[in-house]
Amino acid sequence: MLISIFYSGISIAASNGRCFAPKPEMQFSATISKVKYNISESAFSLHNMHSGGGSGIVTGLAYDSLFYEYESLYRIHQMKDGGICVYLDKIKVKYRARPIVFISSEFPRGSCEFNAVLTHENKHVTALKKFHKQSTSTFKKDVENTLKRLRPVGPVSKMQIRSAQERIEKQISELLDRSILKVRNDLSKAQNKIDSPEEYARVNAQCKNWEQRLRLE
Repeated sequence: MLISIFYSGISIAASNGRCFAPKPEMQFSATISKVKYNISESAFSLHNMHSGGGSGIVTGLAYDSLFYEYESLYRIHQMKDGGICVYLDKIKVKYRARPIVFISSEFPRGSCEFNAVLTHENKHVTALKKFHKQSTSTFKKDVENTLKRLRPVGPVSKMQIRSAQERIEKQISELLDRSILKVRNDLSKAQNKIDSPEEYARVNAQCKNWEQRLRLE
């Protein structure tokens, strides 16, 4: 999460000592990074990365990094009685996906085992790209709903400006964290469908030298 904070004064309606603010301006974008391939980790290392020592051997791993970043612009206004209103003026939100594929270092590039694992893991990459595209409108709507729930903070003193901004930031982060967690859970369900017993059997049947190539130490 990236947060940039700027200060500037602007007229803002106030009545009976209460702060009011216009609707924040939002810029939203969705991006997915180019796939990164890592072939430096052993099957033993991937096994620990994936399951922390559980059963089975992990020969490949598609890491779905799905997250958001935002930059925010805040404005302040000093009222006639000296109190200060703090509110979110603009926010730029990026909904991002960053796929990373790990393939066991025991499998030489171009080998049957390498190609079999690569094909399987790329199915997860395809699923991530599809899910990211389909979920973009939902996450954007969550951002819009979050902004609707925000309220200016104040009146506060000059010494409390930073803490007032932190209160707004906390609201934003808590609501968007909740949204991204739901999105990640939905993505996990979609990815689990790929890792079926039938798919694992299909991948295993393609090659004959799995055990000979693996070193589990």
